[in-house]
Amino acid sequence: MQPNNRSQRRKATINFMLLFLLCTAIIVTTVFTSIKVPFSHNEVLLKDKKNTETRNRLQKEITDKMFSISQTIDSLDVNKVTDFTQLDIRIANEITMLSTLAVNAEVEDKKLYMNIATNLSSYYNAKKSARQKIDVNSNQDVLNQRIEVLTEQRDEYKDKYFNCISPKNNAK
Repeated sequence: MQPNNRSQRRKATINFMLLFLLCTAIIVTTVFTSIKVPFSHNEVLLKDKKNTETRNRLQKEITDKMFSISQTIDSLDVNKVTDFTQLDIRIANEITMLSTLAVNAEVEDKKLYMNIATNLSSYYNAKKSARQKIDVNSNQDVLNQRIEVLTEQRDEYKDKYFNCISPKNNAK
């Protein structure tokens, strides 16, 4: 007792199996491909993240160094500095370290950081010159006050001298 349409059933079953295997292969390929693509994309993202973290760390180091140099330069306003050699060496070393950090920066940021180092150096030289001028002016003020005191003393002695001489002239 075999069915009359056995060949048609067999053909339909084989077609169904081929269609089923084809759909299963497409689904499996899609799943594995979609898993593999995110892993490769993940590697690219991790590399970008590492570059961004390195860049941010470098920017933080440069910013911290820049603020440190600015604070040292601004200390000229507070402290009376007479000998600038030690301060010159300290600021020159800090600016050199800032320039070294700037050299390690990415190409687009390198020029900016080098300009910051140059501007800080110029800022220090301007502050130093201004401080020296202020010191000269304060010395000049002290000298002017001393001259005024000496002038007053001279006038007093002059008056005393003429007072001493004039009674003798009047007595003759």
